[in-house]
Amino acid sequence: MKDFIRKLFKLEGYLIYKCWFKGNDVVIHVGRPKKEAYCPWCKSLARRVHQVMKPQRLFHCLFLGRRVYLHLRKRRF
Repeated sequence: MKDFIRKLFKLEGYLIYKCWFKGNDVVIHVGRPKKEAYCPWCKSLARRVHQVMKPQRLFHCLFLGRRVYLHLRKRRF
């Protein structure tokens, strides 16, 4: 089921934790699978998370007359 949702909404590269309906909207809780990232300034590989930000609800697309939102928690390495 999660693979179907991932392909349908073009979310390759993201993990889908759960999906639910909220009123007339669809909310998909997604996250990144990587445990490391490259620093944008010095280009070194960082494995330690410095900050986990509040979850954000981002508009993704319209699907069959319903708005699809991504529930995403950003991380800074």
